[in-house]
Amino acid sequence: MEKNLKNRINKFAERFNYNVVYQKEDLVLTNYKQVIRIREEKKSKNLLSIEMNENEKTIVIPEEFIFEILYKFFHRTSEFDIELNPGKVLNIQDFCEIEYLSKDWLEKAREKKSSGGNRILFEFYNDYLILVDDLNYFKTNILIMD
Repeated sequence: MEKNLKNRINKFAERFNYNVVYQKEDLVLTNYKQVIRIREEKKSKNLLSIEMNENEKTIVIPEEFIFEILYKFFHRTSEFDIELNPGKVLNIQDFCEIEYLSKDWLEKAREKKSSGGNRILFEFYNDYLILVDDLNYFKTNILIMD
């Protein structure tokens, strides 16, 4: 798994109060109720293993879905009911277009830390931008902001 992806997963998990541990080739995210294990199986495919209440489910997912699935697991109420949003992964350009924002506005918004737009919820966490589609069409993403 490439370092950039590991760092983004680490920050994303940290934001939602998960501990992150590296175990050999696995990235293990834990909190008081579940364990999420991520391992790269093939290029751009990740094996995601989730343990909750002594139940375990393993799924193979493309890298582009990783934050969408993690976000849903971090916020879920049932054990394994997860539906992926059908749209593409959110990026800054889409965010600005959907919310009718300029990239200059986005830079100024860093001071706010988090906000809800008309549709896209965003949050700055350290030097990362978390984007979530409130209408569940686009896939969640976390981006490095330099």
